[in-house]
Amino acid sequence: ARAGVIAMATELALAGQGGAAAMRQIAALVTESAYAAKLQTAAKWLERKDRDGGGAIAPAEVRRELGAGIAAEASCVTAAFLAFLHDERPFGELLQFVVRVGGDADTVGA
Repeated sequence: ARAGVIAMATELALAGQGGAAAMRQIAALVTESAYAAKLQTAAKWLERKDRDGGGAIAPAEVRRELGAGIAAEASCVTAAFLAFLHDERPFGELLQFVVRVGGDADTVGA
């Protein structure tokens, strides 16, 4: 599941799919408990973005709910979520948000 989350997110993004639908597709395939709840949370947040622009999801909330550590369980879902969240924004905004999330920002940002 570790690399699979990022690989699936990349494949879906390259196919022009993203947002909540993509995150739900990933969640349907990745059922390990370390990822399942985080994928559902990310999908819910992306549904909010798709519906009404996303509202403000605070970096601290992302870190608390999805993680921002060096281990895959604490970075893969976060990385995919942030990429989908910022898919229509300048890349620099994504990087700034990753830094504000904190933790192992170079792992999440990569």
